[in-house]
Amino acid sequence: MNTNISISRIFAACVLAMGALPAAQAVDSVVDPNQPIAGYSQLQLSEQWWNWALSSPAASNPLLDTTGASAGTNNTGPVYFLGGNLGGISVRSFNVPTGKPVFFPLVNVFDAEVPNDPTCGLSCALGQWLDSYNVQDAVQLHATLDGKDLLLPFGSANHRQRSTAFFPLYIPADNVFGFTAPYVGTLAGVSDGYWVGLDGLSIGKHTFVFGGTLPNTSGGVFTVEVVDFTNAVPEPETYAMLLAGLGTIGWVARRRRTTAAALRYTHNICRGV
Repeated sequence: MNTNISISRIFAACVLAMGALPAAQAVDSVVDPNQPIAGYSQLQLSEQWWNWALSSPAASNPLLDTTGASAGTNNTGPVYFLGGNLGGISVRSFNVPTGKPVFFPLVNVFDAEVPNDPTCGLSCALGQWLDSYNVQDAVQLHATLDGKDLLLPFGSANHRQRSTAFFPLYIPADNVFGFTAPYVGTLAGVSDGYWVGLDGLSIGKHTFVFGGTLPNTSGGVFTVEVVDFTNAVPEPETYAMLLAGLGTIGWVARRRRTTAAALRYTHNICRGV
């Protein structure tokens, strides 16, 4: 009798341990552009995205990725970034962690200045350079997940994120734009563009299609079109926790079978006396 009570307590502890595994999150839904994701405002995430996108050397840079091979490069933060491109069409396939928030641009631009350079301060970077891209005139903005329109809930205009101050922006010597000194190293950056955040992806295969057009850039019409085939899979630590929990259940099940057999054996002895 006491043994059975002990087993029940062990099993209850196992259920509690399983409950400690990452709970099922609301996924596949667009986050309000005015709401934070993983503790960061979406403006902050847009600036973090630029550091992620530009800090990798050209050979492994996600903006030049044509297959998905570079999608996971330095992409280990609390939010998973999807890359755009430098204009044109990209079609890629890669895995993303299930349940982790996803953040990506439709069209976006940036300006980088040498820190504390008096020739172009914040008003210059924002007014002279960012304004020259006419981001507010972007057209054909679109973002779908498995055919579902991601811009419908809040409207495309509300997804705009524009810097209000400089942020540190690191650009390596081997960068995608071919910048040379003094425009390498840690610079002062500002950015503008349209961004979408999701609260995560459910396990399985998904298709993102996103992009847009800036019609009045100094270099002419700039169009981005990205098709990402993603497979949402649990992160390794989630697998480890799940296996540990299943191992505990297996141990409890074996213990229960062993104890039950011992009790039957004892009962038989007593009955034979």
